Amino acid sequence: MKIVSQDKTAAYLDMVKARQACRACIGVLNPSVIEDGIFDHDEIGAWSLWQGNLNAEVMVVAQDWGDVAWFNRVKGIPTSTSTTNRTLVKLLQHAGLHIELYDQTPTGGRTPNSKSGPLFFTNAILCMKEGGAYGAAAPIKREWLHNCGHFLRRTIDIVQPKAVVCLGAKAYGGIMAAYNMICLSQSLRKILHVD
Repeated sequence: MKIVSQDKTAAYLDMVKARQACRACIGVLNPSVIEDGIFDHDEIGAWSLWQGNLNAEVMVVAQDWGDVAWFNRVKGIPTSTSTTNRTLVKLLQHAGLHIELYDQTPTGGRTPNSKSGPLFFTNAILCMKEGGAYGAAAPIKREWLHNCGHFLRRTIDIVQPKAVVCLGAKAYGGIMAAYNMICLSQSLRKILHVD
């Protein structure tokens, strides 16, 4: 589905509103309800605050952003203390894509969404895990990937990147499911618990 560039922002904001209203899953909380939504943003997910160029040529899709406790602790902001974020910056540098950690900008302090940066970041699961004993490492459920799949597909369709990079098997599985593509290896089927 091709979206004309001038319509991207409107389509994106409509999708964000739909994400904010979604209550489809059990075991995760939408950022719009955590602490009455004070840390939620007008982005599809918290990671898009950091790299959210709707015209990006490369999209990075991770599994999920974490749990409610982490989301509250960092106030819904991608942080330089995240091992994932620090490692991703290094990996992207090796690929020739140079970005800075969200709160280590040349001007100092945190900046609003970089709509002109080279990338778009999102997650296959947009809500925060309720955690429990496992916290951010709590296992994910298949229905979370399925329920967020239409948001993931719409995000890809709006941005229209030339390449989508998946961080892990579950992010890959989320994209495959979002596009109703079943070409999973036996080992990936086992990881994703797909019949």
